[in-house]
Amino acid sequence: MNITIALGLFFLFILVYIIIVNIFSILFRLTGLTAEDAKFQVISMLTNCGFTTNRSEIIMVSRLRRRLAKATILFGYSFTVIMVSIFINVFMTWNSSERTNLLRDASVLAGIFVICLLLMRQRFLREFFDRLIEKIGTRIMFGKSANVMRLVSVYSNRALVEVIAKRLPEFLIGTELMQSTLKEKYDILILLVRRNGDTLNHVGRHTVLKEGDIIVAFGPYHNLQEIFEFPE
Repeated sequence: MNITIALGLFFLFILVYIIIVNIFSILFRLTGLTAEDAKFQVISMLTNCGFTTNRSEIIMVSRLRRRLAKATILFGYSFTVIMVSIFINVFMTWNSSERTNLLRDASVLAGIFVICLLLMRQRFLREFFDRLIEKIGTRIMFGKSANVMRLVSVYSNRALVEVIAKRLPEFLIGTELMQSTLKEKYDILILLVRRNGDTLNHVGRHTVLKEGDIIVAFGPYHNLQEIFEFPE
C-alpha cells in the first residue's frame, strides 16, 4: 500500500472515530444520561478503558444501556485493531523513494483533515446531525410509543429527569397528583409539566398528568425508572 494512501486512511479513521463517539454519545443521552456523562462513558468504552467511575451504576441498572454498552465496547475493540493494522502498514510500506513527497502529501491530508474538523464544529451541521441520530435512535431503541427519560443531574441516589411521556402507568391516568401516591409511595416530586408546547403555570396537588406531556421530575433514580421509563 502506498504510504500516502495509508496516511489518508489514518486521517479518515480519526474522523470516523470522532463521528462514532458523537453517535454513541447521542444514543446514550437518549437512554437518560447527561451529555457529559454520555461522552465520557463512550470514550472510556471505545478505548477499552471501561466505565470505572461511580456513575457506572447508571449504565448497569438499565437493560437497554447494558446492551448499548456491549455494542460500544465491541466496536471499540474492532476499531482499535483496524487502527493498529494501519499504523503497522504505514511503517512497513515506507521506503526512501517516497520520502521526498511525504511532507507534501502529509500537509495536504492534514489540511483536508482540519477543514473537515472545522465543518463538523459548525453549529447548524451539529444540530442537524444530532436531530437525525436522535430521530433514528429513538425509533430503533424505543419504538413509537415508549417513553424517553433524559437524566438532567444526579444528587447521590436521587436524580432530576425530563420525561417525554408517550404513555403513563395506569395509576396515573386521569388521577390528580395528590391521589397518585407518587410522593408518599415513590418519593417523586413533579416539578414542571409542558403540554402542547406550553409550560403549565402551576403544578400542584390537583394537576393531572397526560400522555404527551414533557415532565420534569425529581426523586430516587430507581423509582423514576420504574414509573416513567418502564411504565406498566
